[in-house]
Amino acid sequence: MPRYSGGKCRIKTLADWAVEAVVYGGGGALLGGGLGLLLLSLMRFGYGGAGLLFFEVAWILIAGLTAAGFLFGLLFGERGINWVGRLIRHVENEDW
Repeated sequence: MPRYSGGKCRIKTLADWAVEAVVYGGGGALLGGGLGLLLLSLMRFGYGGAGLLFFEVAWILIAGLTAAGFLFGLLFGERGINWVGRLIRHVENEDW
């Protein structure tokens, strides 16, 4: 029961916080890494892959977007995921 009317009905334990961090952070990392791979595939087919420079840029792009996705999921959690969903739905509903 909440301590006062309209209050939270459950107090989160340290284990609850850890599970949320793994779930939302991992999901954000997965989405960020997928975005990195998508951008990498566009770069590869668009520019033909320029050897070592392309390889270095590829790793920086994938690792950077994966880390950014993890931090986004970790810091903003469910609210951040819902915000991204609202953005996607807004773009889908636009009349182009």
